Amino acid sequence: MTEACDEIHFIASILRVGSGCHGRWRRRPPGSDLPNIKADGVLRHLGVPYANFVTGSDDGMDVELIKGFAKYLGVKYEYIKTDWGSVVEDLVGQKVIPTNGHAVLGEEVAVRGDLIANGFTMLPWRMEVLDYSEPTFPSQI
Repeated sequence: MTEACDEIHFIASILRVGSGCHGRWRRRPPGSDLPNIKADGVLRHLGVPYANFVTGSDDGMDVELIKGFAKYLGVKYEYIKTDWGSVVEDLVGQKVIPTNGHAVLGEEVAVRGDLIANGFTMLPWRMEVLDYSEPTFPSQI
């Protein structure tokens, strides 16, 4: 595998859900793991239009990286526009309410995507329900 593919693979593994921390979190339904994504033939990228990372016009740094990863996997790329208030629940399939610095899980909702690739701050409550990769574009914002 080339260094570029290593980079893209690393980015595409940005978020996985259901790490089972303390057995509290519900596992993702089929379609969330790499074998299921390959079998379905599509990688669903949840993105929030933000700066030049995801423009909302089918381009931006994160869009290009995930398109490259989808091509590497041999699957189609699908961009799914979301917003900051919904992006986590669109991935985990449950409402997630930040409360006193922690994540409180609410009602079930539809899972809309397989990963989040966006400028996405690592907050403690998010880390309770999401697994992050190493940052791909560190900032102090």
